[in-house]
Amino acid sequence: MNVPEVPILHRLLGARPLEPLARWATGDRLRVLAYHRVGDGDRFEDHVRHLVRRYRPVSAADVAGAVHGRAALPDRAVWITFDDGCVDVVRTGLDILTRRSVPATAFVCPGLIEAGAPYWWDVVVEALGPVDGPSAVLRLQRTPDADRRREVAVLLADRPAEAAVGEQLRPDEVRRWAASGLEVGNHTWDHPALDQCDDGAVEDQIRRAHDWLADLLGTPTRWFAYPNGHAPPAARRVFRELGYELAVAYDHRLAARRPDPLSLSRLAVEGDDDPARLRSVVAGLQPTLLGAARRALRTGT
Repeated sequence: MNVPEVPILHRLLGARPLEPLARWATGDRLRVLAYHRVGDGDRFEDHVRHLVRRYRPVSAADVAGAVHGRAALPDRAVWITFDDGCVDVVRTGLDILTRRSVPATAFVCPGLIEAGAPYWWDVVVEALGPVDGPSAVLRLQRTPDADRRREVAVLLADRPAEAAVGEQLRPDEVRRWAASGLEVGNHTWDHPALDQCDDGAVEDQIRRAHDWLADLLGTPTRWFAYPNGHAPPAARRVFRELGYELAVAYDHRLAARRPDPLSLSRLAVEGDDDPARLRSVVAGLQPTLLGAARRALRTGT
């Protein structure tokens, strides 16, 4: 059961004295931010400015060192991640991050980069509209993968010839991101819901993307993000064989004090979020209260 977010609460939770108090109380907790799009950049630059001023940005390598006991993270550590490989992450976000020397990790789907195809969920929303589309996407995330692919293929076949093709990152842009000192991670080959795939498909999705990235960048990645946060048990065997050190979820929580390296919690944010929402989320107040509200609704208390 979902609990709607209320914008006025973000302004309250992100204001003094609550936000600084929460930041102090959760100072030893890692914050992993899960972005998708950057947007026009001005709002995202406000985000980065706040994170640099109040927190300590760290890289995937820093986090891996900490969760595997090789090093310690600073208090108020924050790791910035991006899912899906949206074009504005490189074309707008890269300059903002590098100017401020802020590390970040982009999780990409090579099958979409090579194909230049639209995201399947965008196809669904485009075909069914803004009212029915989102609920159909949620349903398809819980549908066996072969069935989902068939449904999306029908919608693609009926797509008007003049419909814009979803723009994707180019291989040279992925290289440019990595050449700037930022990290690239595996987000599967073409973004299925992994828990709706059989074990063979899970392995194929991870290995194909892994090999493509290793060929493109000259070095294998060790970081993975589960599409939609769905984490099937079969993935862990593949991670062990490939030497992965981190896999991140999408559960809108602060990382646990003793996290599972292959199911590391993340906080859902977007580049165009109001700064008050970012402050309340990254301080830990908003996800804590939202989690409590969801638990209360489930138990009826």
